[in-house]
Formats: sequence, C-alpha cells, structure tokens
Amino acid sequence: TAAVMAMGPNYGRLIYQKPAQQTGKNKKSLSQEIKAITPLIKKSTLVKVVLILTFMPNVVIPIMNYQFNYTIDNQFASEAAVLKFGGYFRGSLYTVSLFILIFCGTHLWTLGFTCGPDVSPL
Repeated sequence: TAAVMAMGPNYGRLIYQKPAQQTGKNKKSLSQEIKAITPLIKKSTLVKVVLILTFMPNVVIPIMNYQFNYTIDNQFASEAAVLKFGGYFRGSLYTVSLFILIFCGTHLWTLGFTCGPDVSPL
C-alpha cells in the first residue's frame, strides 16, 4: 500500500484512503444504514433506472412469455401444430435477430461507437 500512496500525487484519479477503524460501539447497525440510504434512493434517478432495468427482464418478460404461450396453446388444436408453428416462429425470429445484430454493429461503427455489442440493446 505504500507504493500506491506514493503514486497518489502523480495520478490525480488515484485516490487511496486508509479505511477508518470502527469499534463495535461506533459502528452503525444495518437498520440505521438502510434508513440513511432510503432518502438517497428516493432522489436518485440512477437507482430508479436500475430498478426498472431489473424489473423488466425478471417480471414483465416471463408474464408476456406466459401470455404468448397460453394464446398459442388455445389457438392450435393439436400439439403437432403448436410445434410446427413454434419451429417456424422461432426460426424466423432468430433470423431477424441475426440480421439486426449484423447491421446494428455496422451502423454503430459508422456513428463512432467502437464496441457495438456493449451499447446494443439486443
């Protein structure tokens, strides 16, 4: 850690602080920490966006998947027809997704993004 402390003046972004030693009496409990964080969570836009991004794939997509599968099961009379539709549907969906990924990368490259998969929504 001495080497890191010595580099501090040369590199402005390198900030290293020694952790403060807390005794058992001065240490906050978990409930106090949560109470202190709650107002920050209510004000922060970043926390709201992260919650929405967490909520979407974990709750909304399974519900939509269930509704889609329920509708498909009611639409076709036999299991063979459902499987035939599923094969064509998934195949066409994967083909469209492949073309979107191929062309999305080139469009992002022309816009100046050097790493397309990192910013691509797919």
